Amino acid sequence: PTISVTGIEPGEGFLQYCSEALHLQVFASLEALPKAGPAYDVIIAIHVLEHVDQPVDFLRALRPLLLPDGVVLIDVPDAAAYSSLNDIHLAHLYHFSAHTLSRTARKAGFFVQKIERHRPPNHPPSVRALLSLEDPGTEAAELVDDREAVFMRMESVGKKVLAYRLKRSILGRILSRSWKRVRRILTD
Repeated sequence: PTISVTGIEPGEGFLQYCSEALHLQVFASLEALPKAGPAYDVIIAIHVLEHVDQPVDFLRALRPLLLPDGVVLIDVPDAAAYSSLNDIHLAHLYHFSAHTLSRTARKAGFFVQKIERHRPPNHPPSVRALLSLEDPGTEAAELVDDREAVFMRMESVGKKVLAYRLKRSILGRILSRSWKRVRRILTD
């Protein structure tokens, strides 16, 4: 079958590399895509959503690009698998678990077809979700409520030590803004 691949790459150097070396059609942003209506069977965002300033808005912006029977594959690091401060990446604006990724997708108007934890090569333990515009009509997505697992991990690290280190570091200020965003998403 004929396959057409389109990419989004905000970094100028990587955009040029993808265009020239891989012969892909690459745009600097979602807004730069041609306005042709729904055009994609599959949209893939692997280790992208945690870097996006407004993840719900980002996912909502994908909806009009997706064909009615299309799917979105999202893959993010699994916050429920964090065991120390070393697991927190400074470039990540958000930290997702299966529960929060599912809520974020639903808030953006997607149906979660499947969600699962996995261990990809050369990446941290992750959560992947398959999203669609259509309701599967069944309980297709077996969602593990892992909020308790996240809290247990945080306790094992040591609440007092963690709180002290976060308050005393620049990372604390960054996380404070991230947690405010996460709380806003979950409570809206």
